[in-house]
Amino acid sequence: MKKDRITEKVRPENLVEQIANKTYISPEAVSVILGAVEDVVINKISSASKDKDVSVKLFDGFFIEGKYQGTKETENNLTGETIEVPERINIKGRFTRVFKEKINKDA
Repeated sequence: MKKDRITEKVRPENLVEQIANKTYISPEAVSVILGAVEDVVINKISSASKDKDVSVKLFDGFFIEGKYQGTKETENNLTGETIEVPERINIKGRFTRVFKEKINKDA
């Protein structure tokens, strides 16, 4: 039953602490590095365009992909009115078999 399950939520500060302990790098430096990684990934993914999709490999077997979606017209389900959906970049995470095997090797 789903209600009986507990979800462990790992916050960025927990990751910073664990990475700092594992690498012997100060938590402040780890935090700066993770912030820079986030900025670079956002910059790369947001560069997707109608001529170019973007895929960023974060880990061995884990990718974040961005695909441009142009402006389109659709119908509002409630009013029946035609509305215009602005252009945007759709993002998704993709995991390969290798990554899934790493996750499940001790399961």
